[in-house]
Amino acid sequence: MLTPLHITPGSKNAIVYVHGFTGDPIATWNDIPARHAADPRLSGWDHCSFGYESSAFFDLAGLWSADARIEEIATMLDTTLTGGPQTYDAVALVAHSMGGLVVQQALVRSEALRRKASHVIFFGTPSRGLVKAHLLSFWKRQVRNMAATGDFIRDLRQAWDGLHLNDGVMFKLLTVAGESDQFVPPESSLMAFPEAARRVISGNHLTMIRAKEGEPCAAADLITALIVGD
Repeated sequence: MLTPLHITPGSKNAIVYVHGFTGDPIATWNDIPARHAADPRLSGWDHCSFGYESSAFFDLAGLWSADARIEEIATMLDTTLTGGPQTYDAVALVAHSMGGLVVQQALVRSEALRRKASHVIFFGTPSRGLVKAHLLSFWKRQVRNMAATGDFIRDLRQAWDGLHLNDGVMFKLLTVAGESDQFVPPESSLMAFPEAARRVISGNHLTMIRAKEGEPCAAADLITALIVGD
């Protein structure tokens, strides 16, 4: 589901924020979208958040209900951005934590989304998986997706590496680690990508994308710099 945050009538471009595991389409991003909406350098860009079901409650797969796997969420993101009633010429995809895996899966499966994506930035995304995720994978399918030794991460990395051999992939990419993030350590969030695309900012897994009102926000600044080309 795409939630409009700050919309300019007639805009052809959008920054789309994608939250992570147990995240929220509004609360996860704090005031980052508002900062971007107020920045004249980003005029002409709408600001939207993509949301999906992700809770800490255990799944009852095959019995009653379960949060969707990353594969299904990625398909929903692709469908929303390439086939929904509100389409854009260009989208900048900004993702936190598991949301970055959703974005990667959507990009490797959809040529239409790759053509539309102009910028991609991950914050604290376990791109090489989480070592301890297999211990909890029995009760949560989304956790199982993130296991470092699981099929999903293996297949995603192979598909992504092949994707970047394609000269048609044009989006600008950054992957960002929090200097004190021990939930998704830098070897998982950074090392799946070229060194030129890696950044480290202060904060842990959650605080890296938060800032108090009136204070600088390194995450917001990185997003702006990537999009405006500084």
